[in-house]
Amino acid sequence: MIIRRAEPSDLVQVAAIADGSWRAAYEGLLKTNTVSAWVAAAYSPAALRERWEDHPIYLAVEAGVVISFADAFIEDDQIVISALCTHPEHRRRGAAGLLLHWIRSLAPPLPIIADVVLGSQTAEVFYESKGFVPGETIQVTRFGERIIERRWWLGGGRQPNADDRHRAAEFLG
Repeated sequence: MIIRRAEPSDLVQVAAIADGSWRAAYEGLLKTNTVSAWVAAAYSPAALRERWEDHPIYLAVEAGVVISFADAFIEDDQIVISALCTHPEHRRRGAAGLLLHWIRSLAPPLPIIADVVLGSQTAEVFYESKGFVPGETIQVTRFGERIIERRWWLGGGRQPNADDRHRAAEFLG
């Protein structure tokens, strides 16, 4: 398995992985219409292209097939994982963990956060197994549905300085 940056030609595959991953992760937690609207908005060709132009999207590729992706960026001296998705047929092969390791290696002193819909066992168990600790809950409304998310934290090793932030910004966008 290799990790590489997404190219424009990969964005259709990223959207397809997001669609399958989100539906599997949030089935029974969110209304089907909410998930459909969220995926349509976040992974439309225009929205996905805009994010790709703003910051790199990293892919896990196995035997020439994109099986997982990570969408992460720096905000307020921390790395925000906005999406870490693996195609449901390729889960439990280490792709998401490899992507997380890759992101962390780019800016080790910066803390990492990921917001997960409360009750999403797949995501919560994954983040906990990687050393994240659960933090505050956040209430949001998406497409008419009230949703509770939990913020998961993975601390940095030390306080970041200006050089760390600059290095991380070069890698993450």
